[in-house]
Amino acid sequence: RRTLRIFPLYYLSIVIFSAVGIGFGNKLLWHVCYGSNFLLSSEGSGFLGTHFWSLAVEEQFYLLYPMLLWSLPRTSESNGLLWLFLIGCIGRIYAWEFADNVNIDRMLWVNMDALALGAYLSKKNAQDLSVGLIGIIKPICILLAGCIASLVLGNHELTEQMMALLIFVGIIQYIAEHQSAAVTSLLEWQPLKYIGSISYGLYVWHYLIWQNEALFAGVQSWVDSLHPLLQFGYSRILIALLLSFSLAILSWHFFEKPLLKFKRHFHYTS
Repeated sequence: RRTLRIFPLYYLSIVIFSAVGIGFGNKLLWHVCYGSNFLLSSEGSGFLGTHFWSLAVEEQFYLLYPMLLWSLPRTSESNGLLWLFLIGCIGRIYAWEFADNVNIDRMLWVNMDALALGAYLSKKNAQDLSVGLIGIIKPICILLAGCIASLVLGNHELTEQMMALLIFVGIIQYIAEHQSAAVTSLLEWQPLKYIGSISYGLYVWHYLIWQNEALFAGVQSWVDSLHPLLQFGYSRILIALLLSFSLAILSWHFFEKPLLKFKRHFHYTS
């Protein structure tokens, strides 16, 4: 089911931008194999599709997570996720405070805290929607310890990341427990839900467009001539925004959505 959601559009974008613009060159195989984060960590940014590092991390977790579930008894799955979460927290502290390579924070073991935490919250709330903060006290304690450690180390970026994880734990848990709350109703607002539907397309297309500005250089010159204010870079932002949304909308309705109908052939298993 996740393959149907992730793979087709990803590989479509690779095919299209291999044929137009600056192309992927000798970095193509890294992207095809979901190794963009390894490439970014070893060589730094500057190649087409730099943003694919986060998708690579996600796909690598999707390989690791089922192996964990298959290897552990059902009663130990939550503890297994907590261990992955703890490894991610330790990895994040190491990457931001002690590692020489600034791009090492793009590796799975550094970002596994957020992914494992999401899986842990999902599992807990699937079992009991009223699990409450007591039911997730272990990850909260780990995050609080991480926040304290980052404050002691004086690393502001690390503190912000740990605090963000802690805040979103609270938000997700609140929404899970209060389905009739105003904030939950807000998230059901149709324009927001639609942006959520095309959000993966926005992620895939937006930076490829930014990295291929030469493709719309002529249009940008014309837009610049419409008003003096547009000559200060606003036309560039406007065009990239319009193109990103246009491609995301088109790919959603004519490519992604039809393929997602095949999900009905692959049912969830308990």
